[in-house]
Amino acid sequence: MDWCLNDPDSPVAYLAFDAGGDLEALSSSLKGKRVSFVTCAATPVTLPEELEIAVHPELEYVLYDVGERVICVAKDQLPGVLAECRAEHLIIREVKLSGQAEPVPGAVMADPTRILAYASGADLVGLPCRHPRSGRISAVVADERVALEPGTGLRLR
Repeated sequence: MDWCLNDPDSPVAYLAFDAGGDLEALSSSLKGKRVSFVTCAATPVTLPEELEIAVHPELEYVLYDVGERVICVAKDQLPGVLAECRAEHLIIREVKLSGQAEPVPGAVMADPTRILAYASGADLVGLPCRHPRSGRISAVVADERVALEPGTGLRLR
């Protein structure tokens, strides 16, 4: 059921709610792809009570191909999610910052073409998603309380 457990000793898990249908309407590049809305759960044992995925209507989301599926997370959270769950999709490079004598390591995407689409939170509202345990279909909902930190920019509710 879990898509990614970032630390085997941690109760925090990234959970995938599969889209309940084809999302080609968002982008033709998604046609026939398995798309999952990914959220972070600090207490996955509460998952049976968490029935919906909420997005912030004004945030920008990215649909990124990780191979076995396309994940949907807030654009600004993608590097952190990849670092924890798919580190092989990142390359560490030395970056020279203004005002710093020494370069610092920075992560960049190994293959930016894996980004298949962008969508606003408002574009995602109403799309069907399937609960990973019960299989129940519900719609993505808007919630202005959804924040970028911590997690994926999607929230269980």
